[in-house]
Amino acid sequence: MRFSNAPTPGADLLPPDQRTVSADDEGVPVGLPAGFLLGSYIIDQTIGRGGSGIVYAAHHAPLADGRANVDFAPGARVAIKVLRDEYAMSPVAVTRFMREAQAVNRIGHPNIVTIIDFAETDPAHPYYVMELLEGVDLREFLNQHGRFSPRETLELLGPLCEAVAAAHAAGIVHRDIKASNVMVSERDGQRSVKLLDFGIAKMLDADAVGQGLTEPGTRLGTTGHMPPEQIRGERTDERADIYAVGVLMYQLLTGEPPFHAEHPRQIALLHLQAPAPRPSAIAPVPSELDTVVLRCLEKRPDRRYQTVAALHGAFREAVGNAVEPRAQSSQAVAFYLEVSTGCDDEQIDDAVLDDLLDVLELAQQTLLAHGFVFPLYTSNALLAVRPIAPGSDVDEERREALALAAELTDRLAARARAHVAVLPALSMTLGEALLQSSDAGCEIVGGALLDLASWTAQNRL
Repeated sequence: MRFSNAPTPGADLLPPDQRTVSADDEGVPVGLPAGFLLGSYIIDQTIGRGGSGIVYAAHHAPLADGRANVDFAPGARVAIKVLRDEYAMSPVAVTRFMREAQAVNRIGHPNIVTIIDFAETDPAHPYYVMELLEGVDLREFLNQHGRFSPRETLELLGPLCEAVAAAHAAGIVHRDIKASNVMVSERDGQRSVKLLDFGIAKMLDADAVGQGLTEPGTRLGTTGHMPPEQIRGERTDERADIYAVGVLMYQLLTGEPPFHAEHPRQIALLHLQAPAPRPSAIAPVPSELDTVVLRCLEKRPDRRYQTVAALHGAFREAVGNAVEPRAQSSQAVAFYLEVSTGCDDEQIDDAVLDDLLDVLELAQQTLLAHGFVFPLYTSNALLAVRPIAPGSDVDEERREALALAAELTDRLAARARAHVAVLPALSMTLGEALLQSSDAGCEIVGGALLDLASWTAQNRL
């Protein structure tokens, strides 16, 4: 299936094959190509895909006579969310899509992504234009960093709570608050946190912006973050967002979600029926924070915090009252193992996944046997750290680490179900780690070794 780009001033500047959108062999749209002219914007690349839209990085094009649009600096970069082709012919879908932009624009909060332009001039590609945010989403930030301390969690969730409170004050419930919908960026030592994607938001006052974006009885959202009432498709209000913030708080404090299961349906049942676990059962989290998180995750909305401001205040107070062990700096040896599959997602089969799991488990067991702990463990990577005792010979520690690296490399090469597509990459270095003692033992809570971006090619084995 191919769609021609609607005529716009300057469209003849592009070759015809760059003014179309292609589909794969099964007819699934693959997005707009680089160079595609959409209104007065030129697409640079795809940066995100959602259930109903695709987000592109783009830049502003000059007007047909070569002049720049007075509202934009020449070449100004933006993000553009375009409604997927399969929804673009539905008036209802288009209306709801544009109301998402209206909802965000109505809030106007510095911790919510800014809408720059609304555009309905191209019927084949309804879109709106946003500020282009530099940084990573909170899910990736968590994968890179590992779990956060209570104070770090407060620093991240404080701006988010303010954004959600502003949305609620404007009569809007987000209903899809999760780590991948929160963007974190840093510039000149200042961190910015912004809430994204109001695609399934609900208007509490439907008359303010027309009818709600979704109808009662429709279950939309992300299973692992949805409260029981949203899973059941019941009417939701601000307290649905409070539940989702509680799930996110649990993730940041422990490094993992509150409920684990193989299939989304099983996770949904756990959210409906199972008592929420205490964060302190998973990680060294002060008991004061257990109380806040568990109240957010109450099954009944009337038992949760009733406003985001109340939640934020309780969390801030709990962090202030929490007694955290002091962290101590120590030299340590660290291994970082990252496993790539060397193939596209659609080519990953059970054999690839089995071998990927084998690699991580083999590395974990080998390093556990040598006294390492794991401040970071994801679906395709692990970071293992072992403190060096004061007074130890650092050169001897390095030699032992290199010998262990050789042993681990040999064991990985000899694994029984090795798959040609599974590619382990092992790195090793010595550096600073911050240690914190708890009932669960010694934990690595910070230091240069946890900053994977600082590792260099020389660390690769």
